[in-house]
Amino acid sequence: MSQQGNIGDQIRDAVQDAIANQDYTALRQTVEQGINAATDAIGRGLASAQQAAQQKAVEGNARQQADARKRQQAAMMYQQRQQAAMARRQQQEALNAVKWRFAKGGSTKAAGVGLAFGGTVLGLAFAGGAVTTLVGTALVGSGFVPVAAAMLALLGGSVAMLVAGVRKIGFADRFLKYKRLLGTNQACDVATLSRMTGRSRDDVVKDLKKMISAGMFTQGHLNASETQLMVTDEAYSQCVEFERRQAEQEKMRRLTREATPDADVRLSREQQQLLAKGNAYVERIRAINGQIPDPEITRKIHQIETVVRKIFEYAGQHPEVIGDLQKLMDYYLPTTVKLLDAYADLDAQPVQGENIASAKHEIEETLDVLSVAFERLLDSIFKDMTWDVSTDISVLHTVLAQEGLVEGAFEGKDTK
Repeated sequence: MSQQGNIGDQIRDAVQDAIANQDYTALRQTVEQGINAATDAIGRGLASAQQAAQQKAVEGNARQQADARKRQQAAMMYQQRQQAAMARRQQQEALNAVKWRFAKGGSTKAAGVGLAFGGTVLGLAFAGGAVTTLVGTALVGSGFVPVAAAMLALLGGSVAMLVAGVRKIGFADRFLKYKRLLGTNQACDVATLSRMTGRSRDDVVKDLKKMISAGMFTQGHLNASETQLMVTDEAYSQCVEFERRQAEQEKMRRLTREATPDADVRLSREQQQLLAKGNAYVERIRAINGQIPDPEITRKIHQIETVVRKIFEYAGQHPEVIGDLQKLMDYYLPTTVKLLDAYADLDAQPVQGENIASAKHEIEETLDVLSVAFERLLDSIFKDMTWDVSTDISVLHTVLAQEGLVEGAFEGKDTK
């Protein structure tokens, strides 16, 4: 503002000097310079004001974006909390639906606490009595010996009572841990329980037998090999049927091997190695199946195992098809084993959240696809056999027709 006032004074002075001196030669130049200077000053002022307005707008936009991000983050956190709460409710509802499978372990633990407390109190009392009578025996004589012996015996009984109580408490705690690990599953692999609890397999089996005998699992069963715990009669029936089928198949394989002991003589070293690798995959699929308690998934895996085993059994008797199994060996079987390992790991998690459930569902659907692929492969392997059989039947009918023993080779009975 002061600069514009100075410019105005300069113009006024220049005009007065020109009038006074009657010399207007420098007036125009002075006025132009003053106006240009004033215009520049106004332009700088406007530019500064515009820049300030733009800066203010940028800062306002930044605040709005920051506020929007905060609201978005708050909404996401709220949604995550809602989803977590819903997952917890669903899990609790699922657990409530299977409560009938387990007896309440509180009575066992309460009995253990009572024994431990009683043993502790009595032990302290009898320990004091034993010390007193022993001191009396040392000071007075042998008159206190029977009393001291009785006190020591009672002390030993109190200690045994305490130990029994502590064991009962531990037993009840282990039952609750097994119950949590089972969750909503109808069955669980003993090896999984051993791994998750850090106890040996034999100790876990001993626990489960006692718990089943005590009715803590209302429908508890161990399979014949003591590798699976089932907590429903339905799961136990399915397991028994599955093991029966496996035993029958193993018997048939053994009889087949005994009937054709030299079957592998016709195979080259490379062919034998490929079949051995394939059978190793089959055994791996079977082992993983033993870790998965879900009967429906077990059925699907068993179907895949059966079809793949038939493929390799046929290849062992017909080496000419071994060359067609390369894709099976290089891709299908490794992928199947990898998926089953992932499913077993997911299924062994104690808390089955939404992500785990979704991943398991995807694997289950993929198993269906693989099962169809393996069945088609088996069918294609038998295609040549069925073609040869059809050819033999056609030739047989032709010969019989030529001999007049049949009406005609694949002709209708009406020959009119």
